[in-house]
Amino acid sequence: MEIYSLSGVCLSGIQALKTGYLAVATGDKPNAVCCASELPSPCLLSKNYDEEYENAHNLGKEPFMAFEKEFLRFMLSDGAGAVLMENFPREEKSLKIEWIDMASYAHELPACMFMGAERLASGELKGWKEIDSRKWINEGIFVLKQDIRLLKEFIIKYCVKHLASNQALLAYALHWRVC
Repeated sequence: MEIYSLSGVCLSGIQALKTGYLAVATGDKPNAVCCASELPSPCLLSKNYDEEYENAHNLGKEPFMAFEKEFLRFMLSDGAGAVLMENFPREEKSLKIEWIDMASYAHELPACMFMGAERLASGELKGWKEIDSRKWINEGIFVLKQDIRLLKEFIIKYCVKHLASNQALLAYALHWRVC
């Protein structure tokens, strides 16, 4: 038995599904079980944000964190599921995977979502090991963050780039009017 362990907050379940699907589709394995579980909620509890809010308030700063930190608290959820994939359809109800398409542009863009780091003025990330431990709580270093300014600037451009590079996906999107 081969075991793959994929991690992340977004798309780790789909990555696991694709790994199992490719093993069965290529004939490498006759079947695969894909189990996925995402548990971001412990990181998103309000108690993890309280100290930073309090410190910002005490310093006379506006504790505005809505889009960098708070936004994700209400957009992410826990989830789990499992599926058995086989190289033949069963007589009972079967589903067919026609394709799974994913792309990463991490090599072209700065990190959009991060945890355990702070973004420097240069745009680079400074990891928690290099940050004074007093800042870990006071400035929410271990709070999951998403730089939505990057999303605003790049998401449409890269969605179009990805669709344009994949004719089958583009045809599907146009057929269902996803664009």
